[in-house]
Formats: sequence, C-alpha cells, structure tokens
Amino acid sequence: MRRGAKLIAEDDPGWLQFWTAYPRRQGKKDARAAWAELDPAPELIVQIVNALAWQTKAYRWDAEKYDYCPLPGSWLRAERWTDEPPPVDRPTVASRRPAWASEVK
Repeated sequence: MRRGAKLIAEDDPGWLQFWTAYPRRQGKKDARAAWAELDPAPELIVQIVNALAWQTKAYRWDAEKYDYCPLPGSWLRAERWTDEPPPVDRPTVASRRPAWASEVK
C-alpha cells in the first residue's frame, strides 16, 4: 500500500457489499485503499459483485482453488470485473485424453 493512501470507511455500504462478496478476505487495508482509489458508482458496484459471482464459481475460488484467488486489492487494481467469462464448454481432462488412454484402467 502506498504511504498516505486514503482508506475507505469500514462501514461504507459499497465497500461492505464488495468485501462480503469477495471469497478471499485478506489484505483488507490494501483492499480498502484500492476501493478508495476506485471510488465506484453504484452501477459499477453491481457490475463488480456480479463478476465476483461468476468468477468465484468458474475459477472455484470458494473451494479447492481458494489459494489461487487474487488478493482483493490486486483484483480491484487490475479491474478484474472486466474479465470475460470462460467458455461454458471447456474441455474436461477426460475429453482431452487420447482414445487409447480412456481404455486403460
């Protein structure tokens, strides 16, 4: 965090909405500074929370991939809510195996 960075109030409704939705609640002070820099409008807060909903599921941040979830300050500074969702029909490991491998047990 930059020295002298402004922090958003802990009871700010928009901040609380983001913090509650974010799966990895670490680096709170840095995240509050990033939120203050961003100073999002209510429409952007909705967009951010919606992006978190699909990203948490798509990247499995709420389960086994929790450690791969970026810290909230980094996520905000990178504007990750603008990321595009991955294709729905991603190939599974089993479908990428050669035919002979699926016969091996």
